[in-house]
Amino acid sequence: MEARHPRTLRYLERFEALLRARPAYRRYFRERDPWWSVFDVGAYTLAAWKVVWPSIARDLRAAVAGPLGARPVVPQHTVTLAAVESEEEAHYLCGVLNSGPPGAALRLFASAGGKGFAGPHVLRRVRVPRYRADDPLHRAIAALSRRAHAAAASGEGDPADVEPALLRAAAALWDVPAEDLERLVFTAGSGQPNRAAVR
Repeated sequence: MEARHPRTLRYLERFEALLRARPAYRRYFRERDPWWSVFDVGAYTLAAWKVVWPSIARDLRAAVAGPLGARPVVPQHTVTLAAVESEEEAHYLCGVLNSGPPGAALRLFASAGGKGFAGPHVLRRVRVPRYRADDPLHRAIAALSRRAHAAAASGEGDPADVEPALLRAAAALWDVPAEDLERLVFTAGSGQPNRAAVR
């Protein structure tokens, strides 16, 4: 730190006592570890494009987070993030997660509203095919997500208007009859579809 980022180190030294006293530092690090060490931070934290969703929620509601100017968005610890390579891939993953079936599947094995309801484990539980730019279905899902985000940002239209198209796309993505997915989405929860939240 002294050699590569001396000004950052001078800034952090103003808070050394506080940083050494952190419970997470005392629990996860040893005295020989730098006192400015941070737990659970990696290259993914500073990725330009992310898909984010609350980890404590009643439904899985994802949104795309892109850079603000040249700076990446870094969500709070109560928000789950998945780093992706591009804006297009972010909209694809966001669209898939908001399509209904992932949220319905999550409600079948996790307590909605509980701590960690929608943590990173979501991506281990729901098989989301890796994004391929040459796949027309993947591009169509990304376009639906963009449409929902644009409606939310402008206040014109309802982001939820894309839900029927997202459900049909999810049926094609997982090769499941649309009526089966619709039944899953409506019976796994409170009778309401998983709304595409893009606020």
